[in-house]
Amino acid sequence: MIAVLNVPRRIRRRGGSEVVLIVRREQVTAFHLDIERRFAERMKGLIARAYPEHHEALGDDGTADLVRKGIEAGKRYRLDEYEAVAGLILLMVELGERLERWSERAWAEEMLSEPELPGPIKVSAVRARLRESTGGRRLAPPPRDETPRAGE
Repeated sequence: MIAVLNVPRRIRRRGGSEVVLIVRREQVTAFHLDIERRFAERMKGLIARAYPEHHEALGDDGTADLVRKGIEAGKRYRLDEYEAVAGLILLMVELGERLERWSERAWAEEMLSEPELPGPIKVSAVRARLRESTGGRRLAPPPRDETPRAGE
């Protein structure tokens, strides 16, 4: 992630001379939006391959909506690494947008909200607890009539 905004950076050319590179806030925003868009596309493909039943229940629009909500939740939980956001989205595929299909939702929310832990640790802890509570079995997708669709 680029953290420096509107600050000159000196870059040495091959011949030894230096140039100054300034990355403006608008440019950084455009970079981040493009990275986020590509990440969302990869996540939709992963869900379709790894969770075909869930993908079918959600449909293409519902899957895209779930990924968007997962990215937003990742920001809310301060998950800075794409690996952690991806893990959260995959949890949401099985457990619902708000993890509502799991009896330990309150614990998961508390763990994900913990400000002192790194994102990958938070998501790994939730995944481990889920695996422990289900014996490693994936939860079946909700019936089609319970599956929220985009725009509903």
